[in-house]
Amino acid sequence: MNRVRGKRTTGQRLGRRGSARAPEPVDTETLLDQSWELYEKDQYNEAYTKLEEIPPTERDGKTYLLLMTIVCGDANKNRRMLAVARQLVQTDPTVDYHWGLLGEAAGRIGGVRAAVRVWREATRKSPLLASMRCRLAAHYCSVGQLRAAREQLKIALYLEPELIRRVLDCPDFAPIWETIAEAGPPPPEEGEEWREA
Repeated sequence: MNRVRGKRTTGQRLGRRGSARAPEPVDTETLLDQSWELYEKDQYNEAYTKLEEIPPTERDGKTYLLLMTIVCGDANKNRRMLAVARQLVQTDPTVDYHWGLLGEAAGRIGGVRAAVRVWREATRKSPLLASMRCRLAAHYCSVGQLRAAREQLKIALYLEPELIRRVLDCPDFAPIWETIAEAGPPPPEEGEEWREA
């Protein structure tokens, strides 16, 4: 046996695997592009696998976090979506879309209450996010807290007046419009930190 092994060449002993060169590592940008292409073809699990090839040391960029959050959402990886969306918000808490993704992820796992906690956190940390105030207002309408709903909606429309077009046609806000005549004076402000931010 030893003699036979000894007569083999190095290449024969190593086999094809040993004689072939190791594949060169693919850079992060390429992996992100490949993942996006797979995502656009609705191949969500494949896109997720491609993102998992990115080294852990390079997973803190905003592009990676945003793409991973979106991919996890469509691949129904809700817990991973929540964790990555939280990291995404921490990179820039002034972007309403980031908070929206975090709220969606929280809602998938913990229901409406978990999503509402995220929206409240968003308005505390970034008071100028009109879309988060609109979401809170819609929620308050759905549970019959019309004073709180009007307050959040008033601030949202102050911050972004063009939201009025969307809000007027949205059935979520119907309770406000139905009771606007009998609402009386607006409630006192909780605080005006949103004006100063």
